[in-house]
Amino acid sequence: MEYKVLAAEIIELIGSKDNVASVFNCATRLRFKLKDDSLVQKEELEKLEGVKGIVTGAGQFQIIIGSKVPILCEEVKKLLDLSDTVVETKKMNPLDMAIDTISSIFSPMLLVMCGAGVLKGFISLLEYFAILDVTSGAYILLYAASDAVFNFLPFILAVTAAEKFKANKFLSLIIAGSMFYPSITALTDTDLSFFGLTFTVSSFASSVLPIIFTVYLQLKLEKVLNRIIPEFVYPFLMPFICLLVLVPIVFIVIGPIFAEVSSWMSTIFSNLYSFSPILLGVVLGFSWNFMVIFGVHWGVVPVILTNLAVLGYDMIIPMVGPINFCMAGAAFGVFLKTKKANVRAAAGTGALTAAFGITEPSIYGTNLKYKRPMVLGGIAGAVGASITCLGGAQGTAVVIPSILTFTAFMNDKGFEFLLIGTAVAFVLAAVLVYFFGYNDSME
Repeated sequence: MEYKVLAAEIIELIGSKDNVASVFNCATRLRFKLKDDSLVQKEELEKLEGVKGIVTGAGQFQIIIGSKVPILCEEVKKLLDLSDTVVETKKMNPLDMAIDTISSIFSPMLLVMCGAGVLKGFISLLEYFAILDVTSGAYILLYAASDAVFNFLPFILAVTAAEKFKANKFLSLIIAGSMFYPSITALTDTDLSFFGLTFTVSSFASSVLPIIFTVYLQLKLEKVLNRIIPEFVYPFLMPFICLLVLVPIVFIVIGPIFAEVSSWMSTIFSNLYSFSPILLGVVLGFSWNFMVIFGVHWGVVPVILTNLAVLGYDMIIPMVGPINFCMAGAAFGVFLKTKKANVRAAAGTGALTAAFGITEPSIYGTNLKYKRPMVLGGIAGAVGASITCLGGAQGTAVVIPSILTFTAFMNDKGFEFLLIGTAVAFVLAAVLVYFFGYNDSME
């Protein structure tokens, strides 16, 4: 595929470069903020080779491309030559604004986190077969590489949040650095005094909310200082005041508050999990892929990361295994049933990519298109996720479950239930779709 040509065609069909306020990508989608959605030629866009579907929501115009979307996004950015100026677009409701903020902050780092998860699974496999000793230098270095993205998550979020809020990213990184300064981390859970104000030093390792909220405050402070500080002293006085004000606020106010918030979030989720793991599995298993369509699933990401930081494990990550494979199974059911070459090609591709953790091609290529496979796949996902959840499966790595990454769960609780739930979801979805979900007359 010639991505430069596709980028030019997309820009022309969304109303030209003058209609684009911003663009970024997640794992499979090109996400635009447009000034006027009515200028988009949707039907022509969907006909382009390489475009697997179109979704609108959360104030974004999203084009489903696939796993090579980062390459296309770079070509689009080159042609757009967007400045860093924030372009005013139509106002969003609070829910759309929240989803847009979360997806904008977490999307850019998703592929890196998944890559680190694959590496962690690879290390687990080598450890399991006694190829790599846990005391060896190779294990220590590779484990550090796989775990660094999570342990130092606030540094990554400092960059992505600064880009989203249009704050000074280097200043955001310095603030994040203060959270991990050696003499500070050595005093975690110790009481300190700041000019008479006593506070307890919080641990920010793997935290999510503190740095995001701090960067937002940084933006507001920068705007105020931009209005009141003379231009000739602004370059050094602005960062001086921001550091002087924000770093103490991080440790004295934001850290303790969000430590409590994170604890509450994990407690609420744990209580729900303890109350009825089957109910949790049914709700998430059935609804997750519908949430993916509208991008609402991004709202679950902070909960996952909070569970990992507070509890040391998460229950949602393993359930994503059956959730992904139910879409693979549904597409595979279409693949087995159809006699049409074009449908078989779309269904086969969708089933394969879903097995590798990317479900959009299966969702938009067959399952959502014919409706019944989407619903029946959701039912199979609910069954598989319930089995996984009922078995107490836990995840300790931020990774999308797929045939490449299941080894990352080998040493975690309930691994066998993750495998059983995933297998059930795939087979049940394929069987249901084959007998009840598709026939060639639907085409």
